[in-house]
Amino acid sequence: MMSVRRPMRRALLVMLVGLAGAACGGAATIGPGAPDPSAAAEQARTFVTYATPNGWGNYGEQFTTFCMFNFGFDCNRPERSQAEDILSAEEVQKFDAEKNNPGAIVADVGILFIPQAEQVHTLADFEPPNAGLLPDGLHGPGWVSTFVGVPAFLVNVGFLESHGLPVPRSWADLLNPAYAHMIGLSRVGVSGSGTYSFVAMNLAAGGSLEDWQPGIDYARQLVPNLTSQMSMETFERGEVPISVRFDFNHGSNLQALRERGIRFELIVPSDGSVYGESTLMMNRYDIAHQDFGKMFMEWVLTDEAQAIFAKFGARPIRSVVGDNRLVVPDEARANWLPDAAYANVRTVDYEQLDPGDIVDIWENQVLGGS
Repeated sequence: MMSVRRPMRRALLVMLVGLAGAACGGAATIGPGAPDPSAAAEQARTFVTYATPNGWGNYGEQFTTFCMFNFGFDCNRPERSQAEDILSAEEVQKFDAEKNNPGAIVADVGILFIPQAEQVHTLADFEPPNAGLLPDGLHGPGWVSTFVGVPAFLVNVGFLESHGLPVPRSWADLLNPAYAHMIGLSRVGVSGSGTYSFVAMNLAAGGSLEDWQPGIDYARQLVPNLTSQMSMETFERGEVPISVRFDFNHGSNLQALRERGIRFELIVPSDGSVYGESTLMMNRYDIAHQDFGKMFMEWVLTDEAQAIFAKFGARPIRSVVGDNRLVVPDEARANWLPDAAYANVRTVDYEQLDPGDIVDIWENQVLGGS
């Protein structure tokens, strides 16, 4: 389904991460040695994470299960999850800015932003032994791929139908002027879902990773329909009845929507979408929690952890790549769309996608030209 190759260490235009802070300075850093389980158990009582709230990636269950299995107690304290709404590029910036007073040991980040983290040397030197379960290009020192997502539409069907509006089923459908200020989209070039959504729009419009003009022309028409006021509350009220994000972004909210009686539909656009990988990265500067971080980095690639990601609505990375692909249990697939919905989903080479260039295209040629 997906093809990968070892990432090339090319220089990226880093928009939110200052290269002036790239030098490691005198800060102590995490080395490649194996973790000490007894030390990890103590660190489990105080560790902090960024961008891994309980509902995102099912990380709440991940931390609870991991700690109960390894230490015999639940380490998923309310205060362990910080900076929950931070975007990928901002996570890298935060790790770098806090090198002398690190605030978190791990963070969930889109794979597009791993090269930025490598540029500013925020990633730990440790790579878990089971990273070899993944092909080259989907793991490296201080990070591993965890699951994949696909830009899709979560639609408040009840609201649209009550207002005589059609349900959009393609990128082309989103251009309907009747959707003015009704479509939520994360920040392109800064968030993984927003960036991959623009990639998918461009390909659906006839563009390529070398030719962005079809996507630019399409997005200029789309801009009047977009709003930044996207949340589950505005979605439920019908203020933003169309949310464009990764399918797994939506997956964690589906049961809550059902319980509240919201009529909704999760739709992979019929004119095509793309796969995008999420990763877990480890902060090289948080040596106070290095043993915990090392053990957790290995945990996320185990069969048990991959099934927990699946319950979130995401395809675990080991189920879509590798020579011996993981078979996800049926009970963990409850929030998955049928496989047929992904018939027109394409693989793209993230090495060819520079978030800095995409920010420039979006800000100056889409927003600046609309």
